[in-house]
Amino acid sequence: MVFGGSSLAGSEGGGVRKVKNLSTQQRKALHTLQDDPNIVIVPADKGKATVVMDKADYTRRMMLTLEDEKYSPLRRDQTVKVENKFASILKRLCREGHIDEKLCDLLTPRYSSAPQMYGLPKVHKDGTPMRPIVSAIGSPSYKLAKELARILTPLTGNTMHAVKNSTSFVDRIHEIEMGPQDRMISFDVTNLFTQVPVDEALRVVEERLSADDSLKERTSIPTPQLIELIELCLGSTYILSVPRQVL
Repeated sequence: MVFGGSSLAGSEGGGVRKVKNLSTQQRKALHTLQDDPNIVIVPADKGKATVVMDKADYTRRMMLTLEDEKYSPLRRDQTVKVENKFASILKRLCREGHIDEKLCDLLTPRYSSAPQMYGLPKVHKDGTPMRPIVSAIGSPSYKLAKELARILTPLTGNTMHAVKNSTSFVDRIHEIEMGPQDRMISFDVTNLFTQVPVDEALRVVEERLSADDSLKERTSIPTPQLIELIELCLGSTYILSVPRQVL
């Protein structure tokens, strides 16, 4: 089910006014759906559709996602423990002179909450499986991970094997000539991010950082300490799932 709210239109005076594109009855129906505790309203994994799901079915599908052996239940919330670990390592890097006090204070997590998992239905696939999404906003690793992403982003997408989006892919293969015996094959990886070999990924990142002449323009943190921080973020992953369970 797809919902609309309002659109913007110009007025003769040059201002902008809202134009309602839902009737009063439709708006009431939308509010009724939003207030119904037995349903979940989420965007589809692809496209601009909005999906209305039975809450029990949504929960069941999310629990099926968590049956992957990569997930295991924890006895208690890890937030305080992870916060203290991050704070300790950041303070040590500050004492060693790798980061200044201002950056240390900025990256140190405080009053954090556990990362939250939710799911987006893959309506374009048979059985409508769920794509798990983890929102780390406000979690212990959020600010440090954001800073690391800023440092690492210039190193991504700079190989012949990377494409920016589907349009870029189409442009790249447009001039490829295929013979009658040739076949173009695509692979769909299941649970991609939980399948990435962490040790191998860290090795590649370290190689790329060591070869990056512009790294010092983005950060004062040496490569060994950057790898330590990346490993810290990767090794401190835990989530609060649906229903509320720490994994």
